[in-house]
Amino acid sequence: MRDKILPLFLFAILVAAALFLAREWEPGTTAYASRVANPANLAPKALDTPRIDSVEPLMSNVRHILTRTTPRSQVAGYSIKGGEKILWFMPGDTDPLVKEAFLKGFKEKNCTVDIITVDAQGRESSQGFRISSQRSFDAPSIERRLRRSGLFRQAGWMRMAAKEYDRVVGAEFTSDDPEDPIIRTGLEFQWDTREQLSSPAVKFPYHDLYNTIDRKVWEIIRQAKDVHVTDAQGTDLKFTWFPEHWMMVEGTYPGMPRSPGFINHMFGPGSSENPIIPGHIMAYPRGGELPEANAEGVVVASIGQDGPRPLPENIRLHYKGSEIQRIEGGGYFGPTWEKLLKETDDIKYPNYPRPGTRWLTEISIGTNPKISGPVNIPELVNDPRYGRHVYSMWTFARDRSGVIHVGHGTRSSQWWAQARDLPVYHIHVWIYFNTYKVQTRDGRDVTLLDNGHLTTLDDPEVRQIASKYGSPDEILREDWVPALNDKNQLELPKSKFVSWQEFIQTVPASLR
Repeated sequence: MRDKILPLFLFAILVAAALFLAREWEPGTTAYASRVANPANLAPKALDTPRIDSVEPLMSNVRHILTRTTPRSQVAGYSIKGGEKILWFMPGDTDPLVKEAFLKGFKEKNCTVDIITVDAQGRESSQGFRISSQRSFDAPSIERRLRRSGLFRQAGWMRMAAKEYDRVVGAEFTSDDPEDPIIRTGLEFQWDTREQLSSPAVKFPYHDLYNTIDRKVWEIIRQAKDVHVTDAQGTDLKFTWFPEHWMMVEGTYPGMPRSPGFINHMFGPGSSENPIIPGHIMAYPRGGELPEANAEGVVVASIGQDGPRPLPENIRLHYKGSEIQRIEGGGYFGPTWEKLLKETDDIKYPNYPRPGTRWLTEISIGTNPKISGPVNIPELVNDPRYGRHVYSMWTFARDRSGVIHVGHGTRSSQWWAQARDLPVYHIHVWIYFNTYKVQTRDGRDVTLLDNGHLTTLDDPEVRQIASKYGSPDEILREDWVPALNDKNQLELPKSKFVSWQEFIQTVPASLR
């Protein structure tokens, strides 16, 4: 009898161990995150951080930004020829050295510049008042920010002011009329801190290399039928690209007008032929939604719209029919967002088949490997600028190659809602270790993102173009990768302060 019991006992132990290990390696668990999120080429890492105490190290990148032309792109360039009249809507907590550097650059180009300071809460002021770099994390302050998410730049007086200038920096406009010239007036300002402005990402070659990467990504997106997005933190989302989605982009979907235009994209005839939006590629349909839209699953994230640090607990967004069904976790962020959504559940916005603002309206993929996010530097923690640095750099990191940010709300109805004094939101969460698998309409399986790595960076044509600017391995290397801790939350990679000369020697010559 003992001879029979012992083998059965050992077999039971093996089965129990196998079940335990299977559970431990499920998506969303710490063990899974450790194994999947940080393969050898994606171990947590960051460049050294330059110590910058004057504007001179920043001027080369400033001059590059002012003069480059990047139409309809996430990569801002101001096409300054000389002598233009500039209006700058500047956040009140913009790094003083960044402000000084751009003013010097504008002066070099004989431009006149008027500045209107806008504070971090979205309140406008012509008085240029100052605010603290410390941001409040109580629920009322989060609610105020979410209510104005993406909207304060659309204030009517801003639009009126913009008409008097050749360029508007720091405000992006939309309109019900896609031909409204105001759309082409405003341009984002993307460099709030000296760390952002000094990044080698600023000079990543736009017109050939960047465009080729974007085009390679777009070739896959444009052929997609079914998509499966997963992430080491637990994201598991599936959806279908319907032919009607491309009719929406082209402006030919029955009963749905063309989506309002923005400076960095414009839907309409021929739009689907080229990437939307370069540097920030559309990987889920934008501009409205279909009755049959079928995104279903869960998105798990540590970073939400508010920043500037990971949420107290991961937020879990559950979808069915491309709408948020419920929100779990997120600390103060989740319940506040849910409260705002309930306020609009009975409002029917244009371009959406059902009432509410629960819509999944965006999945965008960053394509610049040289963009960096926030870093862990003990010295920086004690710096008054620390909060601003982390907040701005999380935002900056959303366009690093392979990073996804997931947007929600009714962005294409934004101007319609504002004209009627109705709420509209465009709220993001950001995920970093993504796998984006596509089944094409002709039945092929393609992995566009692999555990946070943009696979088109490995394309032979991309590498050949990169070789014009130095070693392809260096030019196309993703310089910043965050870590996951034992609670399955994001942690900043470690870095250290170095002198400007030490830093610049680590940057490929073509990106200095």
